[in-house]
Amino acid sequence: MKYTLLTKEQFEALHVEFSQFLASQKIDKALWESYKKTNTEIVAEELAIFSDLVWDDVLSKVNYLEEATKNELHFYKVTASAIQLLIIQTFEKQDLRTKEGITWLINNLNNDTIELTKGTKKINKDTKNKLLFDLIQKGAQITDGKLYEIVFKIINNA
Repeated sequence: MKYTLLTKEQFEALHVEFSQFLASQKIDKALWESYKKTNTEIVAEELAIFSDLVWDDVLSKVNYLEEATKNELHFYKVTASAIQLLIIQTFEKQDLRTKEGITWLINNLNNDTIELTKGTKKINKDTKNKLLFDLIQKGAQITDGKLYEIVFKIINNA
């Protein structure tokens, strides 16, 4: 297994897709019910394969990730060949996890109490999804990248 098993709730939400997956494996409902009672190894294997397929699909579509703590924001922009990292840290008593904290940050990006760190990590198609999965496991969230683009534009126009 490359990633982690989907949760019960995730399997329930994807029950139609899971049924189609089982059908593609030539496993109908009766056979699946039989496996659940008598062959837990096959059940575990099919659940793992489906989980990996779902994770691969989700991760292949990720363009941005964000991770926030009270005093830091980590932005990840994903391209085909690299992940660009932008870390913003403040020494002010602002909570960057709140709307008010983000508004303060955008209005004070040039303040001396803000520290910016940039970096780039080269990736390829074989390492991309695993790296993204690891970041998500550590707390990063998939986003639309709007906040990253706003902050990046302000920083580059300063």
